[in-house]
Amino acid sequence: MKHLFIYFSGFRSIEERNLEGVNSSKYLQVKEYFEKEVENFQVIEYAQTYNWSADISSIDKLIAEHKGCNIYLIASSLGSIPAIYAALKYNLKTALLNPSYFPEETLVELLSNQELDSFQQFKTEISHLLSKQHGQILQIYRNTDDERISKDNFDKFRSIFTNVIKDVFISEDGGHQFNNLKDYLRTIKLYLLVDDYDDLFQIHDEEKFAIKKILYINMDNVIADFNTAIGQLDSEMREKYKDKYDEVPGIFSKLTPFEGAIETVKMFAEYYDIYVLATAPWLKPSVWQLRLHWLQKYFGADSDSALYNRLIISHHKNLLKGDYLIDDSPNSDSENFSGQLIQFGSSAIPDWEAVSDYLFGEFL
Repeated sequence: MKHLFIYFSGFRSIEERNLEGVNSSKYLQVKEYFEKEVENFQVIEYAQTYNWSADISSIDKLIAEHKGCNIYLIASSLGSIPAIYAALKYNLKTALLNPSYFPEETLVELLSNQELDSFQQFKTEISHLLSKQHGQILQIYRNTDDERISKDNFDKFRSIFTNVIKDVFISEDGGHQFNNLKDYLRTIKLYLLVDDYDDLFQIHDEEKFAIKKILYINMDNVIADFNTAIGQLDSEMREKYKDKYDEVPGIFSKLTPFEGAIETVKMFAEYYDIYVLATAPWLKPSVWQLRLHWLQKYFGADSDSALYNRLIISHHKNLLKGDYLIDDSPNSDSENFSGQLIQFGSSAIPDWEAVSDYLFGEFL
């Protein structure tokens, strides 16, 4: 089955691209990436006329013309408004980049009365659609240095759509133009296409859990970049805590996740029975709690979060039963694991992109 990706550009983006040159276009980045990476994938751009009735008719017609395709949406800035309309009406998975939902507050000086009215009419339609039952079909990508959309605007948007938002990914840079889009294209791909796993194997939802394979992921130097944090210590501290760096006071506040780790683990949680492995000093149980708090910080603490009740503290990986273990440094424990060992940081699996290629490659 063919995949169709409809890209909803931000306000006047097409006209601006024609002036600035095609290389500045997020649409062309998306088109090049997806049409290269995914077989039978077509990316087209939807251009608003700012005549809301004409725009709604053309969206409905576009969806109808591609009824036999798997349709996904991506939108930037003000393009989010018509994209959300289409997502809710047709239950389509949608990625939103710095969504701008309140043009009457953020872009009033740039918009005509007709354009403002068009967006307001769309929002009225969206309010009606929100009253119906929907799944979590929106994934949000937000840059905190967005010079156009304030935190208050974003929080208000998020509160309106909280029931249909699956995930929110926050970055500190990239601006409103989302100059860091290339860093998220793979995450968007995984989010949009991971459900094709079901189609490829033609299984029912109630059977999906029964075939889930067990996946263990080591926390240190696989999810959490311990080596970089250790590198921030002075020589005296490194010598004092050699071979017991998780006892360094404040070390967990220095820990950051590896690039791609958080979003990929969340995707794995959809189709693998996933657990995080960690060890902790026998005489310092407080470290166990610090590990838990770190995971809750990045994955959430609620019962519906990806790693809820899925942290295992163990000094004996060889006793665990499962299908896969992702670990950075093979030892007697991990090498005697009953399933397959995937060595993170090796030449074959150097990073999280390679991990997802390996474990999701057969599906995507």
